[in-house]
Amino acid sequence: MLEEESDLLVRDLKAMEESYGTDVLTLSISAGYIGRLLANTAVEQFLGKYHSDILGALRTFLAEMKPGKVTALAS
Repeated sequence: MLEEESDLLVRDLKAMEESYGTDVLTLSISAGYIGRLLANTAVEQFLGKYHSDILGALRTFLAEMKPGKVTALAS
């Protein structure tokens, strides 16, 4: 029983290790795209007027994606 759980954990860890690089790349590209969208004042004003909750969530996401924080997550 314990050995089966251990094998399952090892398998899950290997799956996470295999997808980590792709996941970080996708996250980085997404952050760049969102940053460029919000740099467009028309987009930012529209979101602020009609979807302020989404705008706040996107700003929080970008703040958390600052280079110092990404490096801290990777180590």
